[in-house]
Amino acid sequence: MNPAPPQRTPSSGFTLVEMLVSVAVLVLIMTFIAQMMNSATISTTLSGRHVDTDSEARLVFDRMQSDFSRMSHRTDVDFVFAKQPDYLNLNTSGNTGSASGTDAEMFFYSEAPAYPASTSGTDPSSVALIGYTINTTGSSYIPAYSLQRLSKGLTLNSQISQTSGTPDTETASMLFLTSTGLGGLPLAATGLLNSEPGVIGVYPDTPADNTDYDLLSPEVLRMDFTFQVKDLTNPSAPSAAYSNFPCAFYKKGATNTRTINSGPPSQSPTNGSSHPVVGDRWYDTSTNRCYICTTLLSNGPNQFLPVWEPNGMADVNAIVVTIAILDQRSRRVLPDDTVLSALAGSFLAPTEGALNPIYSGGSASGPPQLTADLWQTELSDMLLAAQDNSSSKVPVSVLGQVRIYQRFFYLNN
Repeated sequence: MNPAPPQRTPSSGFTLVEMLVSVAVLVLIMTFIAQMMNSATISTTLSGRHVDTDSEARLVFDRMQSDFSRMSHRTDVDFVFAKQPDYLNLNTSGNTGSASGTDAEMFFYSEAPAYPASTSGTDPSSVALIGYTINTTGSSYIPAYSLQRLSKGLTLNSQISQTSGTPDTETASMLFLTSTGLGGLPLAATGLLNSEPGVIGVYPDTPADNTDYDLLSPEVLRMDFTFQVKDLTNPSAPSAAYSNFPCAFYKKGATNTRTINSGPPSQSPTNGSSHPVVGDRWYDTSTNRCYICTTLLSNGPNQFLPVWEPNGMADVNAIVVTIAILDQRSRRVLPDDTVLSALAGSFLAPTEGALNPIYSGGSASGPPQLTADLWQTELSDMLLAAQDNSSSKVPVSVLGQVRIYQRFFYLNN
């Protein structure tokens, strides 16, 4: 008998429902992986941009460190640390008001690397005119709102020739200040005194043709400075305070005082009125110079003529420089430079009361608020406002890329 043929069985396989479920699960997995990859890419990109910004700040501060470390510390040498134009109009005794966000400028003499002097027939000196300022207008080779550095080598006679051949002694000479005699102020000689900060070091006078400024950083949109100065309230136990001016600080009611205005303290007060005493400081806001009273000369009963001598940077322990950086990619998102201007203008300089609350009111109302603290608070406020207002001029994505840096440059005083 022949065996029965084998039975035909249905082929094994997935049903349509199983295939749909598998595809749906695969899509979910791929979507999850894509989101993870996208998040990782964004995080890596932002981290890379932050690292680049850190490197940019380090480059700027290292250059400044080299210049400040070779800075001339003589008390009778010119320098200009000019704050915002309207800052000096504030009530510096009451510490009220706020300064605009226009940038500060620094100009000083240093034995730092610089372009060689162009004057022929004279020997170059080791001293150069160094400066830092923000170019807010831009040019063909320096973008708007970028940090530029001036470096101009001087000759032994401290004269620099412009393109026209006319020596420019107004902005190039490192003249040492001299006294007019008994009770007089230093002579208004040449040097940085007679030059407005905005045109110092411009050779020739047309900024577009100027070749003495280098582009130090195209990403630094704001720069400001304060000083860590000596607190001479108790001479036997000196400490440190902070100020917008390179003059020692005194607490309210101390024997010595400092005066910050565009004219000197009373030279010969009437009987019974206060008069300067030896050790008082006076900062001339019109020339950016600090003076110290070294002697009192009698000028009749209870009348004195103070002798003011240049004090230079003798009261300064450290120059505190603060910068705000916005990377190039974020800048390209903005429609024009007016937005950069508004952003830079939002970072204000601290008042004297914010830097040293204990000196204005007699008792401390909190710790000193240095420039970086003030700017970081302002940046946080702008971020919150932009998140609540979609029509904000500066997008949240751009504000999130602004970085604030601050460094102390200690002087050998």
